[in-house]
Amino acid sequence: MTDDKKLEIYYDHYKDTFQHQVRYIENRNRYFLLTILLTVVLSLFIVDRNTSNTIICKITGLQELPFAHLNSVLLFCFLWILILYFQSMQTVERQYKYVHFLEDELNKNLTPFVISREGKLFKSDRTIATRLVTLIYKYFHPLSMILVVLGQLIGKPNPDKNFWVDLLLSLIIVLFIVLQFVRTFSRKKKTVPSE
Repeated sequence: MTDDKKLEIYYDHYKDTFQHQVRYIENRNRYFLLTILLTVVLSLFIVDRNTSNTIICKITGLQELPFAHLNSVLLFCFLWILILYFQSMQTVERQYKYVHFLEDELNKNLTPFVISREGKLFKSDRTIATRLVTLIYKYFHPLSMILVVLGQLIGKPNPDKNFWVDLLLSLIIVLFIVLQFVRTFSRKKKTVPSE
């Protein structure tokens, strides 16, 4: 295969990867917002269960909510959205690694031109605001989710009939968050093998 043909293939992959990446980022952001929403809803149950129950009844039009079941459903939804969020987050990260690989391959054949949309230029342009957002994503968000999930479990005045279900769901959620937290800090930079 000629160098021009390789260059064309790499560039097509580069363009296609960005089209896919936009969709992956939208999914990741949507799941991130849903985790925040569910964290807020669960934290409202910690602060004041009666007020939360009243607000939800007004929104749904129901007279009374079966709180024990609602809490279990919310925890299950939280677990499901959290899994989707972590999957989409890992997909975005993998795609960025692939983009960096493609940029390196393209740059080998394009000198003196340099393509660095998401490579060296992106990494070198880290503002204070970007670093703050990174801290929120890496530290504040996972820790707040853990605190809220454990807080709503510990904050129950009387264990209800769904206590064991809630306990199991809460422990699974915390386990997922901790595993993702550990993965974030223990991963090494892996390169995409060329074929």
